[in-house]
Amino acid sequence: MIATRSLTRPLVIALGLVATLALAGCAGTPDFELLRTQVAPEAPLSPAADAELRVRLEASDGSGTLAETSASGLGGSPWPVVLQVDRRALERAGAARLHAELREAGRVTHASPEPVSPSERDAEGVIELPLAPRR
Repeated sequence: MIATRSLTRPLVIALGLVATLALAGCAGTPDFELLRTQVAPEAPLSPAADAELRVRLEASDGSGTLAETSASGLGGSPWPVVLQVDRRALERAGAARLHAELREAGRVTHASPEPVSPSERDAEGVIELPLAPRR
């Protein structure tokens, strides 16, 4: 009986640890979604060599940025941009909004006139982000 007790406790602890690790592994796996966007200025645009394009996906509830990316060495417009976002975070955020801005010499020269919903996709699944001169 002493031998049984000494084996039971380590076995219970080991099984508990295995179960905890299994549950933690399942809960922590992100489920990523790719948001394909195209940033399109009102008129054709060839930005300066130091220009940087930033695209952000923000939660409408004010809880923060869900995804963000930037690109430089842009060439002529329009510019395709892909954001990777955790699908569960996007669902929790409710009505998230996309926004783009173009910076030259550190100054914002163009920005999205209005935020765009990630659900506003064309037939190919691309989200069009307009860009207007900043006044």
